[in-house]
This record gives sequence, structure tokens and C-alpha cells, in this order.
Amino acid sequence: MRPIAYVARCLALLFATACGPQPAPRDPMDATQKVDSSLPTCPDSAQVFGIDKNETRVVLSSGSELAVTQGFQGFLFVRVGLHTASTLAKSVHMSVIVALDNGVEQYLPQRPVKTEAVTGGSETVEMPVFFNDSTMPDLISRKAAVDVEVETATCVMRAHVDTTLTYGGYMGADAGFWGTVSD
Repeated sequence: MRPIAYVARCLALLFATACGPQPAPRDPMDATQKVDSSLPTCPDSAQVFGIDKNETRVVLSSGSELAVTQGFQGFLFVRVGLHTASTLAKSVHMSVIVALDNGVEQYLPQRPVKTEAVTGGSETVEMPVFFNDSTMPDLISRKAAVDVEVETATCVMRAHVDTTLTYGGYMGADAGFWGTVSD
């Protein structure tokens, strides 16, 4: 077979399979990914926590800083979770939205996460929220609204905090997924 005919057949096959109708866009927050809104709001308060540059869980308050970490493959992410004085089941469903003041919004759809008992209550494991379409300079000093929702068996816990993104260091390849962060 001649090379030109081979290339033409490959291109024809590519166009025939690639030019079909595109699937309808999916709402990123469709009903299967949201917490159950029919459940009442939990009576106990909840707070958002973040992981700082020193790999410490820090309960965030309005105006506090949330660290943006750069992974060894170049991914940029923040890590957040929920802290409450309540005792949570060993696993809950959690969703996270981080909305920046420049219009960028990252949504982590509802997923089951583990919890652990801590002094004075319970915490979910931290979840990474990635900003792969942004650069570190685009993120640093941005205002960020963080919303975390956790569905328990009987109610929904909601926590909100307004923070400012700050440089959180670099996570090396030898650190493991949640390893040591350095400058």
C-alpha cells in the first residue's frame, strides 16, 4: 500500500469517528452529585479546615489564608475538609466548591469520605481541589469563598469561609500523595 493512500484512509477513519454528534453538556452539579437537600440542616456548627504549608490542619476563619500547593507534576491544589464538634460516622458524603474573585470556580462533586475523631469532635479527611487551568501567580492573593457540605445519615452540615489564597510550597515526588511540602 502506498503511504499516501494509507494516510488518507487513516484520516478518513479519524474524521468518520470524530465528527459524530457531541454528547449534551452535563450540569457539573447534577442531582446525583449534590448532597440530599431534603435533609434538614444539622443543628451543630461546622467549620472549614485547610492544610497549611507545614502540613497542619488549620480551622479557617474569615480572612485567613488557604495554602495553594504545587504537586511534583505541576498540579496546583488546595486541600480542605470539614471540622465539627459533633461525632460523625466513619464515612460521610462531602462536596466542596471553591470560588475565586476572578470568576474561577472549582467544584468537587459529592463523594464518600472517611472521617476521624479529633480532640473536640470529628473531621473529614482533607480533599484536594485542583486549579489546573490556572498558574500559581494567577492564584496567589486571590480571594476565595470555600463551601463544604457533608451529608450525614440524618442531616446536612454546611460550612462557609472567605479566605485569601497564599503560596503553600512544593510537594516533591518522593513525598507520597500527602507528603512533605517544601519551598
